[in-house]
Amino acid sequence: MKMIQIKYVLILLLMTISVGVMAQDSPTERERKARVDSLSRLEQKRSENLADLKDKQTDTKAKAQEAQRVERNANDAARESKLAYRSEQKAQKARHKADKQAKKAAKARLKSDN
Repeated sequence: MKMIQIKYVLILLLMTISVGVMAQDSPTERERKARVDSLSRLEQKRSENLADLKDKQTDTKAKAQEAQRVERNANDAARESKLAYRSEQKAQKARHKADKQAKKAAKARLKSDN
């Protein structure tokens, strides 16, 4: 009888220990799933951040190209303006010279007419 009671106590003890071990496995499984979920959310967030960074990089490149195009246009306009200014100065100089020559010619005509 005592032997049967000892067997029952041992069996009860083993069952309690095995239930405790099973109970410990469940939180470990939950913790593992929680970690996996956390890692997947983190990976998704990183991929979204990477996509945002790539979009920003594309936008920045487009803006830089637009700025270069505007700068080239401004440089071309400045060059044309400078050339037009020089041409106008040369034309004014030529008109001034022509006026001087016309005055000299008029004086020469006056002298020759007298």
